[in-house]
Amino acid sequence: MADLHLKVLSLAETVLEAEQILWVRLKLSNEKFLTVYPRHAPLLAQTLPGELLYHPADAPEARSLAAGPGLLSIRDDQVTLLIGETYAATATDAE
Repeated sequence: MADLHLKVLSLAETVLEAEQILWVRLKLSNEKFLTVYPRHAPLLAQTLPGELLYHPADAPEARSLAAGPGLLSIRDDQVTLLIGETYAATATDAE
């Protein structure tokens, strides 16, 4: 089974880098949510501030990261989010 590689980068640092991710969910600039699964088509899109949810393969539940607006790139099971800031520096379990 294919998995995603997730990387969240701010202007100053790598905020999050994780492998073996089952899915990623975030809000696009059109105010619709996008859920990314392995083998997603290539995509370049703007995102809105809000919660980024992701589900590691080895975790029982999804985790979240509060992020500012950014630019999303999806290609070859690599999900990269470039953001200006994060609102929470650490990932937490999603409720």
